[in-house]
This record gives sequence, structure tokens and C-alpha cells, in this order.
Amino acid sequence: MNKFFLVGIPYSGKSTLGRRIADHLQMLFFDIDDIAKSRMGEVRLIDSLSPRFAMRFRDEQIKATLEIANHSGRAVIATGAEIALIPECVELMKNIGYIIHIKRDVEAILAELRETIDSRFVLTETNSGNILDFGKESVMLFSENIPYYEIVADFCIDNNRSEDEGAEKLILLITQMQRL
Repeated sequence: MNKFFLVGIPYSGKSTLGRRIADHLQMLFFDIDDIAKSRMGEVRLIDSLSPRFAMRFRDEQIKATLEIANHSGRAVIATGAEIALIPECVELMKNIGYIIHIKRDVEAILAELRETIDSRFVLTETNSGNILDFGKESVMLFSENIPYYEIVADFCIDNNRSEDEGAEKLILLITQMQRL
């Protein structure tokens, strides 16, 4: 099996580590969320909040996962947080590769998000003036699924220290798995 699927909550390091290690190991890199976003084209922020958008985005993620599964080369794939929660996608990933859970403490992610707030992902509620931070909301939402990521994963990597350490752990793991 020559595909390595990285799963985990948003901002755990799936895309960041995936790009680095794919380059280091001379493998292809795919980011399911980026592929789905590019296929959907320009989307207004208000439209991105609708359930219809969420369903369409999920459909694009599933299509991208299926297409990558049919690719013959070695690859590292950063999945969207949702993909590991879809039984059909999990079965497909397990049949053609390995699922690696990138674990990162929720508190560390939230602290980092507070320091690097991105105004593109923040809305102010009209009536109350409360700020809705989509990064924080997505981390909190998907953090409830951490036990499920651990169940479906073949391996887990702790990414709570530096990016370099996370990348080193992942490179070592994939190198060992390729020798089997």
C-alpha cells in the first residue's frame, strides 16, 4: 500500500506536515479540502454558511478522495476533518493505504488561533455583537470526534511540539511502513 491518509481535527497539522513530508519522501501530495474548494469556485461567505453548501462541499471531498484512491503513485493525502467520519471513505482509505491520525491538543490549537486571528474567518453577530470565529468553532466541533479518529487510524502521531518534530516523526513512521 502506497498511500498515507492524514486525518485529524482542523489545524492539527495535516496539510502542513503532509506537504513537508511528501516533498522530503519524494511523494505526491494532495489536500482534499483544497481540491474541493477549487472545484467549487468563488463562494460568497454567506453562501458558505448554508447547509446546502456544506453538503456540496462534502460531496466534492468524497469525489476527490475517490479520484486520489485511483491514482497509481505513492502519495500523502491530507483529508478534510469530515472524511474520516464517513464510513465509505474510511473503508476505501484502509483498502488502499494507511490512515494516520495527526493528534494535537485542542488547547494548543485554540491558543495559536487566538494569536493569529484571521479576519476572513470571523463574523460579528448583528444583534449581540458577539464574534464568531470559524477556526475556533470548527476545532471545537471536530474535537468531539477525536476518539473516532483514533479508532479508524492505523497509526497516531503526536504533533504537540514543533513542526520539525512532527515532520520527523511522520517521516520515520512512513519510512518504516514502506519497508514492511
